[in-house]
Amino acid sequence: MRTVRLFVSSPGDVEDERKRVEFFAVRLNGEYAGVARFETIRWETKFYGAHDTFQKQIPEAAECDVVIAIFWARLGSELPPEFPPMPDGQPYPSGTAYEVLTALWARQKINSQADEKPPGPLPDVYVFQKKTPPFPSPRDERELSLFDTQWKQLKGFFERWFVSRDGQFLAAFQGFQTTDQFEGQIETLLRDWLSEHVLADRPVLWPIETKGSPFRGLEAFDARHSAVFFGRSRDVSRAIDRLKAAAEAGTPFLLLLGASGSGKSSLARAGLVGRVTTPGVVPAVDAWRVAVMRPGAGATAIEINIAAIAKLILVTRRI
Repeated sequence: MRTVRLFVSSPGDVEDERKRVEFFAVRLNGEYAGVARFETIRWETKFYGAHDTFQKQIPEAAECDVVIAIFWARLGSELPPEFPPMPDGQPYPSGTAYEVLTALWARQKINSQADEKPPGPLPDVYVFQKKTPPFPSPRDERELSLFDTQWKQLKGFFERWFVSRDGQFLAAFQGFQTTDQFEGQIETLLRDWLSEHVLADRPVLWPIETKGSPFRGLEAFDARHSAVFFGRSRDVSRAIDRLKAAAEAGTPFLLLLGASGSGKSSLARAGLVGRVTTPGVVPAVDAWRVAVMRPGAGATAIEINIAAIAKLILVTRRI
């Protein structure tokens, strides 16, 4: 299984977007269990010792496989004076700038030495810029001054490294308006990255002898067939998202409705059960037990109808 180190670099004003990156990475970890797993690195999810600064303890972005940088109105916090400067002797504009630039330079160095095998991962760096009006209402003059300073620093950073004052593009970056639009871009990006760097190296032929046939005819797929249950990944992801949201609201219940023969049983057993019980897909659950119930001979007409349309009831419990 391929472990992909995903570094999320950005100031604190795009927290929602940072969470969406990790949220979708968890989705993919369930979808591609046993094939690839994203290890998301976000500075705010770690603990740091008081013996040194934050930046010195955060893993190097240049040593990761994918680096995603998100900007809106801030460039980020300044680095301590003793932090090593840029190659031209100037200090890095911020910790986020350090992460992005060192990852870019590592990639450029590898590209310039194409005849040499890179010693570690080849960092792919993607920069996103939120285009909506950036400033919240300041609480006082000091906060207004800080907003203005950060905005000017961010503008200067982009003018130097991405797009000049006269509009010449120096490096590629993506723009977005809303957090939902950003999540859609991240989905396309990470799926394409997996297809190119991980799935492209896998054999095309399916090993029927070891994993069985992916064609069940009129038979429903069960949990043991999850490895050969294809084509409904988005449905499974949406269902798991709804189940998580229900669990956070204190009602961990999910009901699947559909006509007879529409695939509810297969979606529930091979899709949802196979995915949701994968370690890490639902971090709050340490262990799972799966129970399948069918109405007995003495069931009433109402009970039978409910059983016909409700193929899945999932209850999560922390152990």
